[in-house]
Amino acid sequence: MRLTSKVMKFPLVRASFVTTVGTVASSIINIALFTVLLRHISFADYGTYASLFAIGGIATFLSPSLNLYFTKLGSYLKNRYGKEFIQGKFFAYSIGITVAVLFLGGTIIVVQNKLQNENTYLWFVVGLTLVGLLQPLVDGLLRGLQLFSLLSVISILGAAIKALAVGLTILLIPSLTTILTAILCSFFFIYIISLLAYRNFFQRIHSSSLKSKQPLQMPNLIQLTLVTLLLNSFINADIIVVKQFFQPTLAGMYAAQMNLAKTILYANAILSPIFFSLISDSIIKGLKEIKLGKQTVLMSIVITFGMIIVFYFFSPVIFKVIFQKTITNSENFVWILAIGTGFYSLSDILVHYLVSHNRTNFVGILFFVTLLQVVLLVLFHGSISMLVLVVVVMHIVLFLALMREWLHFTKAKENTYG
Repeated sequence: MRLTSKVMKFPLVRASFVTTVGTVASSIINIALFTVLLRHISFADYGTYASLFAIGGIATFLSPSLNLYFTKLGSYLKNRYGKEFIQGKFFAYSIGITVAVLFLGGTIIVVQNKLQNENTYLWFVVGLTLVGLLQPLVDGLLRGLQLFSLLSVISILGAAIKALAVGLTILLIPSLTTILTAILCSFFFIYIISLLAYRNFFQRIHSSSLKSKQPLQMPNLIQLTLVTLLLNSFINADIIVVKQFFQPTLAGMYAAQMNLAKTILYANAILSPIFFSLISDSIIKGLKEIKLGKQTVLMSIVITFGMIIVFYFFSPVIFKVIFQKTITNSENFVWILAIGTGFYSLSDILVHYLVSHNRTNFVGILFFVTLLQVVLLVLFHGSISMLVLVVVVMHIVLFLALMREWLHFTKAKENTYG
């Protein structure tokens, strides 16, 4: 008990715990919603439903970089810097995104109508894209303000409202159109709640508490977007190559095991945004961030090592329960892939560290490593074991390349500041 209280004193641990509770609770609600949907709509309708969300995911490719950018702005606001500048940025981006999405979406709908093409659910994609690009602005600011408990509550509330809206729709007017309408309305409702929460905090910052109006040092948003896109391309390139060169059964087996190995990324994904918020705050305050970095890396290694052990001993059982398929110990390479995804998690932490210092000029490194991985996967795909080896090695290469960039940056910083 005493050890637990000591551990919970660390901001990183405390924030990670709160965020994990919110993530787990909202995931349980979303899984229940997924089950209900499958029972009340046809497979054809669910295929349409899933494809619409996939299109929305592609259309909102800016979301991760916008979230990081506004998290940094939120950190400045927490330290009473640039209140008017930050509000202006938030307003400008919100208006710009709204106008751009509505204009492009409206144009596509008009063109589709003139061509007499079917666009039954294009309105949903437009709405999903709009809220999917607006929500990261508010979430980023709240995360930068370190309101992690509030974000967890909003996450749970959002899942609950979406489930309630869909449940009522299924009871009253069960159709794919009404279900999509209910989901979209719930997303916008949560956005409004998040916006009101942010405005409540913003209005409590009095002008008398503001610090000097020094220029805010921010990362290059274009380069930041390229960083997030390349990282996403790197982690998904193998699935695309496997589908092209292997028979469906082997490709499916590899994809299933890789998705299990990626659960390490989901666990570590809670750490990186919190780490980015806390370290940005430390940088603005002029504090040393080495202790925070060590804590984050240690937590990531512990999570990764624990899951590798689980995968090594229990992968066949997990595979049987989740996928209703049987794999032998010789076919079990989940734990090997987990080593690669573990190194990717460490790479993600390094990326967040560098970006927190506004350093995004390692885009060329990410592009080269991603391209090299694709080339090697195309050249060496003779067997699944060879493919796994290439994937794991390239994840390690990515980590080493970013570690070299980190060492170069820290050395340059020491030479500058002594």
